[in-house]
Amino acid sequence: MSRLLVVNGPNLDRLGRREPGIYGRTTLLELETSLVAWGEAVGAEVDAFQSNRDGDLIDRITASDYDGLAINPGGLTHFSRSLGDAIAGLSQPVVEIHISNIYEREPFRRRSIIPSNYQIYGRGVDGYSWAIRYLANRLAWPTEPISYGRFPDQRGEIRRPPEESGRVAIVLHGGLWLHQWTADTTEAIAIDLTRRGFTTVNLEYRRLGLGGGWPETFADLRSALSHVGRQTASDAEEIALVGHSAGATMALWAAAFHPGPIVALAPFPDLLAAQTDRVWSASLGRMFGAAPPPAEAYSPQHRAAPLGPTLVTAARQDSVSPLPVISRYVETFGAVDFEVCEGNHMASLEPSSSAWEFAASWLETRKATL
Repeated sequence: MSRLLVVNGPNLDRLGRREPGIYGRTTLLELETSLVAWGEAVGAEVDAFQSNRDGDLIDRITASDYDGLAINPGGLTHFSRSLGDAIAGLSQPVVEIHISNIYEREPFRRRSIIPSNYQIYGRGVDGYSWAIRYLANRLAWPTEPISYGRFPDQRGEIRRPPEESGRVAIVLHGGLWLHQWTADTTEAIAIDLTRRGFTTVNLEYRRLGLGGGWPETFADLRSALSHVGRQTASDAEEIALVGHSAGATMALWAAAFHPGPIVALAPFPDLLAAQTDRVWSASLGRMFGAAPPPAEAYSPQHRAAPLGPTLVTAARQDSVSPLPVISRYVETFGAVDFEVCEGNHMASLEPSSSAWEFAASWLETRKATL
């Protein structure tokens, strides 16, 4: 069992009382209780520590009795060189957490001198849960960085199986294309596919608020497909696209020109209808502005039929990508495989779920068709 350390810096002892409109009403004690359960869910033991003094934080993080560090440095994020130096000397993976969306607040909050491997922000207190999952995934399987463009978010991470099979899967995360939702959310299913013999590329792309929009976000997927093919010496038919939510919608968009297998987990295929949907409309408004392009340019529902084998899944209790919207896509393109699973919108991101097991097994059977 891995041992993880979660460290909170100045003022986080006042969680639940300090600006609850920004930081929520969860207290530090409640958070630390949740950390234990979140760790157990990924097979990790979690220790927690908080101090308002950077010397105390340095003393704790420079101990060697843990395998990965998650740290919310609070205000020390922006100016504590000593804390940054201490973290720079660590051999363990480090994830930096911020409860609020620091990139949509005062400019000074966007500058961090903490040398972390990853940054999770703007997800509220649940960001700590994602941070624990991130560390568990870092420790579970080694990665190689990949870059497919000149922008910072045109990147991904490759995981390779013990024996190369020639099968490649690009994994696309969701999150309504909002920049606080990143590729860490799909790491667990990428690892599971690697265990099943796939070389996986857990892909990041430009998102709304950090260089994304139309056509940039979707163009990133087209560029990544070309680059990954060259990087892995794979034919297009050997590269599967596995997406969740907004990432699944992008995968279905690409299905009109990409001949490889497509696995779309809880997509919203009709992006014309999404522009008036209570969940998706705000993101689509930011994506297209006042003058969206013709629907056939971006909406899978209005594009050509998928070129390759395609699986679409829906969850019965999904309030983000409703079953009727997904069913209409399946009815339009009759050759698409369709599975309705139990659970909510996030169910298929859990490797232990029946929703993911069905999808992964379906993709494995495509080996015989290539």
